Amino acid sequence: IADGNFHLLVPYNESERATMMACDKKAVELALAAGGTCTGEHGVGLGKMKYMKAEHGDVHVQVMRDIKKAIDPLNIMNPGKIFTMTDEEAVPSMSTGEVPGASDGPSVAAAATSAKL
Repeated sequence: IADGNFHLLVPYNESERATMMACDKKAVELALAAGGTCTGEHGVGLGKMKYMKAEHGDVHVQVMRDIKKAIDPLNIMNPGKIFTMTDEEAVPSMSTGEVPGASDGPSVAAAATSAKL
């Protein structure tokens, strides 16, 4: 905690997953209410995606999407990470970390040949 980051790692049995996810949600809510962040130095990844709007607001998340679209129009750089490209897209499952129905996007080779820079 001395550097401002609080890391929680609590071992649990699979049968306790729902309880642990509720505890995780509460910890994030408390951090945000205190003016903190849900991500710390490790970034958002998949586990904290669903809290992006609560922490940053709709406008800031849309600005991040717009920047991503401008520098990565083919969505080949870490697709499905940090935030979804639209509000309608699925949020990652807390149990698997996977975004339902998401693909990895086009291959780098396909993107490179079709990109117009």
